[in-house]
Amino acid sequence: MTVQLSVNKKEEKRFLIKPLFRHLNPHLLLALVLAIVYHGGLLLSGSYTKTYDAYLHIFFADHYAHAWFDDWEYRWYTGFSMTSYPPGAHQSIALISFLVGLQNAYIIVQLLSILWIICGVYRFSRLWVSEEAAGYAALLAVFSSSIAETVHVYGQLPTTFALGFLLNSLPYLKRWLEEGRWSSLLVGWTVNAAATAGHHVTTLFGMIFFIGPVIVSAIVEKFRQPLLDESPQHTVCFTCQNLKALMLRRLHYILPTTFRSGVYGIGMIIVMVVVVLPYWVWSISNPITQVPIPHPSRDSYIANLNAGLIFWLIPYSLSLLALPYILYRGLSSKAWPLVISFGMLFLLGLGGTTPIPRLILRSVFDILTFDRFTFWATVIVLPLLGEFVVSLRHGGLAKYLQEHFGFFTWHSMQVVLLIAYLLLSICVANFTRFVRIEPDPIDMQPIVHFLDRDQHWRWRYLTLGFGDQMAWLSAQTTATTVDGDYHSARHLPELTSYPVERLDGAKYHGILAIRSLQKFLTAPEKYNLKFVFSNDHFYDPLLYFSGWHRLQQLENGIIVWDRENVTPLPDVLPRKETPLYLRIMWGILPMTTIILACIAMSVPLWWPALGRFFEFLGVGRFVRRLKSVKSEKRKLFRKAGLAICNFTTQVHDRLLR
Repeated sequence: MTVQLSVNKKEEKRFLIKPLFRHLNPHLLLALVLAIVYHGGLLLSGSYTKTYDAYLHIFFADHYAHAWFDDWEYRWYTGFSMTSYPPGAHQSIALISFLVGLQNAYIIVQLLSILWIICGVYRFSRLWVSEEAAGYAALLAVFSSSIAETVHVYGQLPTTFALGFLLNSLPYLKRWLEEGRWSSLLVGWTVNAAATAGHHVTTLFGMIFFIGPVIVSAIVEKFRQPLLDESPQHTVCFTCQNLKALMLRRLHYILPTTFRSGVYGIGMIIVMVVVVLPYWVWSISNPITQVPIPHPSRDSYIANLNAGLIFWLIPYSLSLLALPYILYRGLSSKAWPLVISFGMLFLLGLGGTTPIPRLILRSVFDILTFDRFTFWATVIVLPLLGEFVVSLRHGGLAKYLQEHFGFFTWHSMQVVLLIAYLLLSICVANFTRFVRIEPDPIDMQPIVHFLDRDQHWRWRYLTLGFGDQMAWLSAQTTATTVDGDYHSARHLPELTSYPVERLDGAKYHGILAIRSLQKFLTAPEKYNLKFVFSNDHFYDPLLYFSGWHRLQQLENGIIVWDRENVTPLPDVLPRKETPLYLRIMWGILPMTTIILACIAMSVPLWWPALGRFFEFLGVGRFVRRLKSVKSEKRKLFRKAGLAICNFTTQVHDRLLR
């Protein structure tokens, strides 16, 4: 029995870094194929074009495609620094766009991020549950309503991009804690650096909710491991006399793991600071002055039922039915740190429903959006959901249902749950097709041609009623606008002093937002604002009574409004200079860490093939021959050394005589 346990433990450690595809887990391979077909098909059909943020990330990628090392972007907010957002996902799109264009590059990077998350879910699950349960967790991730909502409704590429790297770094952390291999430590740091390059917030909170449980689990396992003079059944009796001594012995036993945890944590902090150092410099020198912009995820889900539906019920969906099993199974196994982390994320994901998130986060509460906590909670619980599926198929739940309700009910329940899970995922992924959250697609070419004609790009413009598509227009022209789609980087008081996300959609944010828009419309010469492209007749009275004139209607139905006596922009626009070394770091470090992370994690996949190729070329035989020659030379030198020593000894003895 002892031999069997040691073999299983050795096999588990060996698996942590074992290449996924060599392991040939059928559920994982099926999950990857299904993800390509399902999410790839949705992305190719244009699901991202109706999301909230996809065009924002495409616009950022367009900047890097044209000016990789230039951190200043002139086209929004009269100029802002690109160091205000980690560049990993955007630079990846920019690199691929040279081959396939911006939109196709976005599809590729988003799909790769999804595949990376699925692999990460599988490897992360193997730290807590069986291999079969981990395979089911990967399958559940493919059709997770939370992932479908994040990708096909929100369009949050950096979130998925960073989460994939974070999940795949955790097996290396576990290996480092258990075995102390420096190679695992370096790879873990590198992969976490890539996650930080994509989205620093994911790494920051991931240290608590993802890395924390792994560290706690490793320390507890080491603490429970029997000492040399203890039996595996832990039969040592704790008494008042020996309690202190035994505790000190065990604390001494966990010191190596605790020390390694500290090393990993310190390295993580250094990585987070160095990889996106220009961002931290920008944050310190440009503190956020924006008044809080209302977001439904901060509301009470009881008072705002629509917010509760979008940000809580849809992401969790059917996993709420398995919540009792998750709590029971998790708290009674080694996965209890995972359950505690899930509980904390579950609580924070409730937003303003309870006062606890505001008490914990304080001033940060009005800056964060709380859908991200729910998203992380639905991912972190997948290992236990995979265990739930195993139990439902042929475990304790299966036996209970068969005994009390019969085989027909047991089979029917599995079929119903499967169909419901798939249908919910499909409905959520196609949510934007049923519910209109963005304006209908706009053909941007007539607007681009108008801006190029007669040097209209020398003045700033403003869009109204475009939604997130205003970022797609900005990506296709060099003309500038006073508005933008990334409110954390803006600095104009007319924007930061009002709770408005975009002037483009001011009517959705109440009187104060309209007042902010009115400041630009009544004094356009202050901003060199000459043209307004309107896709919403709601703004016509405001434009007319602010002194604007309807100029023409373009072929795509967009109305162009014009304001006379507005001077064009100067030839040289003002900008805030960033030190050269920070611009170089911004252009090199994030993308380098991403490339190194991909290479490091893929070594087990291509290194054996490379070895066989070198063997085919005869390099292996040549190296072995060199080694044999070197060993023969060493033997000769060793013999010569012994002969010289013997000779000198004999000479010394004769001289003494």
